[in-house]
Amino acid sequence: MSRVADGEDPLIEALAQRLATPQLGVIRHLGQSKLRCDLAVGTAGSSDYQLAILTDSENHYTLVDVVDRYVTRPEILRSAGWQVRFALAKDWLTDPDRLTTDLCGPPRLF
Repeated sequence: MSRVADGEDPLIEALAQRLATPQLGVIRHLGQSKLRCDLAVGTAGSSDYQLAILTDSENHYTLVDVVDRYVTRPEILRSAGWQVRFALAKDWLTDPDRLTTDLCGPPRLF
Protein backbone atom coordinates (compact mmCIF):
# COMPACT_ATOMS: atom_id res chain seq x y z
CA MET A 1 0.00 0.00 0.00
CA SER A 2 1.34 3.42 -0.96
CA ARG A 3 1.89 5.98 1.77
CA VAL A 4 1.37 8.91 -0.62
CA ALA A 5 -0.99 9.32 -3.55
CA ASP A 6 0.48 9.12 -7.06
CA GLY A 7 2.11 12.43 -7.88
CA GLU A 8 2.39 13.52 -4.27
CA ASP A 9 5.84 12.23 -3.39
CA PRO A 10 7.38 14.95 -1.20
CA LEU A 11 10.81 14.80 -2.86
CA ILE A 12 9.37 14.93 -6.38
CA GLU A 13 7.13 17.85 -5.46
CA ALA A 14 9.94 19.79 -3.74
CA LEU A 15 12.32 19.27 -6.66
CA ALA A 16 9.68 20.24 -9.22
CA GLN A 17 9.00 23.48 -7.38
CA ARG A 18 12.71 24.24 -6.97
CA LEU A 19 13.64 23.48 -10.59
CA ALA A 20 10.73 25.18 -12.37
CA THR A 21 11.80 28.62 -13.61
CA PRO A 22 10.74 30.86 -16.49
CA GLN A 23 13.53 29.16 -18.50
CA LEU A 24 12.97 25.55 -17.38
CA GLY A 25 9.83 23.50 -17.75
CA VAL A 26 9.29 20.58 -15.38
CA ILE A 27 6.75 17.79 -15.75
CA ARG A 28 6.10 15.04 -13.22
CA HIS A 29 5.82 11.32 -14.04
CA LEU A 30 6.56 11.47 -17.77
CA GLY A 31 6.51 8.18 -19.64
CA GLN A 32 4.93 4.82 -19.20
CA SER A 33 5.39 1.70 -17.16
CA LYS A 34 8.79 1.21 -15.55
CA LEU A 35 10.49 3.69 -17.90
CA ARG A 36 8.62 6.61 -16.40
CA CYS A 37 10.89 9.36 -15.14
CA ASP A 38 9.89 11.09 -11.95
CA LEU A 39 10.72 14.52 -13.37
CA ALA A 40 11.41 15.59 -16.94
CA VAL A 41 13.17 18.92 -17.40
CA GLY A 42 13.49 20.94 -20.58
CA THR A 43 13.10 24.39 -22.07
CA ALA A 44 10.00 26.12 -20.76
CA GLY A 45 7.12 26.12 -23.22
CA SER A 46 8.53 23.19 -25.20
CA SER A 47 7.43 19.58 -25.15
CA ASP A 48 11.04 18.52 -25.79
CA TYR A 49 12.52 17.39 -22.48
CA GLN A 50 16.21 16.53 -22.24
CA LEU A 51 16.80 15.68 -18.58
CA ALA A 52 15.23 12.71 -16.79
CA ILE A 53 15.46 12.86 -13.01
CA LEU A 54 14.97 9.58 -11.19
CA THR A 55 14.34 9.69 -7.46
CA ASP A 56 14.27 7.09 -4.73
CA SER A 57 10.50 7.27 -4.45
CA GLU A 58 8.33 4.27 -3.64
CA ASN A 59 8.00 3.62 -7.38
CA HIS A 60 11.80 3.37 -7.60
CA TYR A 61 11.82 0.37 -5.31
CA THR A 62 9.18 -1.50 -7.33
CA LEU A 63 12.09 -2.48 -9.57
CA VAL A 64 13.33 -5.31 -7.39
CA ASP A 65 16.41 -6.06 -9.51
CA VAL A 66 19.14 -3.57 -8.60
CA VAL A 67 20.70 -3.83 -12.08
CA ASP A 68 17.36 -2.86 -13.65
CA ARG A 69 17.00 0.00 -11.19
CA TYR A 70 20.45 1.58 -11.56
CA VAL A 71 21.74 0.36 -14.94
CA THR A 72 19.11 -0.92 -17.37
CA ARG A 73 16.43 1.73 -16.83
CA PRO A 74 18.84 4.70 -17.03
CA GLU A 75 20.62 3.23 -20.05
CA ILE A 76 17.36 2.78 -21.94
CA LEU A 77 16.55 6.43 -21.27
CA ARG A 78 20.05 7.50 -22.33
CA SER A 79 19.80 5.51 -25.56
CA ALA A 80 16.63 7.49 -26.32
CA GLY A 81 18.60 10.73 -25.99
CA TRP A 82 17.92 11.64 -22.36
CA GLN A 83 20.44 12.87 -19.84
CA VAL A 84 19.74 10.95 -16.64
CA ARG A 85 20.40 12.09 -13.10
CA PHE A 86 19.50 10.58 -9.75
CA ALA A 87 18.08 12.63 -6.89
CA LEU A 88 18.11 10.85 -3.55
CA ALA A 89 16.05 11.96 -0.55
CA LYS A 90 19.18 11.82 1.62
CA ASP A 91 20.91 14.35 -0.61
CA TRP A 92 17.84 16.63 -0.57
CA LEU A 93 17.66 16.53 3.22
CA THR A 94 21.42 17.10 3.61
CA ASP A 95 21.91 19.93 1.10
CA PRO A 96 19.02 20.86 -1.24
CA ASP A 97 20.99 23.71 -2.86
CA ARG A 98 23.85 21.42 -3.86
CA LEU A 99 21.45 18.76 -5.17
CA THR A 100 19.62 21.34 -7.28
CA THR A 101 22.91 22.63 -8.70
CA ASP A 102 24.14 19.08 -9.37
CA LEU A 103 20.94 18.15 -11.21
CA CYS A 104 21.05 21.04 -13.66
CA GLY A 105 24.79 21.58 -13.91
CA PRO A 106 27.44 19.58 -15.73
CA PRO A 107 28.12 16.08 -14.35
CA ARG A 108 30.60 16.02 -11.48
CA LEU A 109 33.09 13.22 -11.03
CA PHE A 110 33.61 13.79 -7.29
